Amino acid sequence: APPARRTDSIKSKRTESLLATTSNVDRIIEEDIHLTSAQKAVLRQFEGMMKKPEHEQEHPELHIEDIIQVKRAWLKPIGLTLVWLMFTVQFIIYRDLPRNPTLVSLHAGERVVINVPAITATAISMSIKGPFLEDGELIYAGRESEANFVFIQAVRTFYDENMTEIITVNIADLWREYLDTSMEIDMIKPRERLALLSLWKNVSKDNYTRMFLNAHTDINETVTIKYNYDSLPVPTEKGLLFALLVLVLLYGLFIFEITNPTLSSLICSTFALAILSILNPKPSFDTILEWIDMPMLALLFSMMIIVAIISDAGMFDFIAVYAYQISKGSVYRLIMNLCFFISLVSAFLNNSTTMLLSSPITIKLCEVSGMNPVSVLIYLMICANVGAAFTPLGSPPNVIITTNSFLQNHGITFGVFVLNMAP
Repeated sequence: APPARRTDSIKSKRTESLLATTSNVDRIIEEDIHLTSAQKAVLRQFEGMMKKPEHEQEHPELHIEDIIQVKRAWLKPIGLTLVWLMFTVQFIIYRDLPRNPTLVSLHAGERVVINVPAITATAISMSIKGPFLEDGELIYAGRESEANFVFIQAVRTFYDENMTEIITVNIADLWREYLDTSMEIDMIKPRERLALLSLWKNVSKDNYTRMFLNAHTDINETVTIKYNYDSLPVPTEKGLLFALLVLVLLYGLFIFEITNPTLSSLICSTFALAILSILNPKPSFDTILEWIDMPMLALLFSMMIIVAIISDAGMFDFIAVYAYQISKGSVYRLIMNLCFFISLVSAFLNNSTTMLLSSPITIKLCEVSGMNPVSVLIYLMICANVGAAFTPLGSPPNVIITTNSFLQNHGITFGVFVLNMAP
């Protein structure tokens, strides 16, 4: 290759290596590579672009206080999750105690003696399944003489040294349950009841005493019942204490805003199930599902969908703008109009969802009118609750009342509910 071309190639490679390996352009300019003054000026401008601005700040360093703050932020959710897992594991590991149900037939005018497997000191707990009436106390309120019952009486029999019966005394209040006589007794669907017979005095164990249950009925038919003893009965006082503990935990989580209400309710419900599993009897999965009011949940779910669709259609925006127009600049008229419209809408739609979806436009109106949105939203919330009480569809408590099978069978319809709530 000619010497001139080889020299140019070496210079170009030298320039590229310098540009790639250094940020100081002055070294390139000072080299003897035959740059023109215009080229040197361009390189000096390029050097200014490559230099780091003096006023640019370095990235802040991570201090130990920042790490501690992050750990504290994660401490609460992790702790609550561990508590929930503890309650869940407690509920799962406790298995149902083996049950040996016994069938017994009660004939008219006869008493059946049921042996108690072991003498207890405080109470006798047993589950009884038979043709019992749902809400019998309400149906026969004021006319109990027309009802038929199954009676169970706890007694204690004393014997002498020869095991000869001396005396039998009652040791608990008489337990009774209403019978369903709407059709043949044998055709009635059995319903389970819990009988807790609290003893009047602490019964001491003695070789010369025995405990029995006397069962009989006052109906002129044969009634078949199935019973099963609970080996570890829980006294009513202790049960109320645990129920109070669950309520205190629930409202403590609500009041101090330790977590959101949904997670608080989940933790407390799991805590209650764990307590039941420890105290015995542990509720079955089918029993837990029966505690869930599916018709009410389905109705609330459907109403929330309807309210959301109406909101997307612009109904709440129209109501707010219309209330602002007819108020003619008066703040008090605006508040009164908003309260009236919210009460009217909440009477036929779910009040919680109505307030949730109407709050944004209400806040905008308050900002335009110079009002405090907190006070206005409190007024609207009160009016929404008042309006929701007017119809069965306005609030969850109304839904629970009107979907109750007993009330539906006794004439509590939509119109009757509205007539009673109108005053």
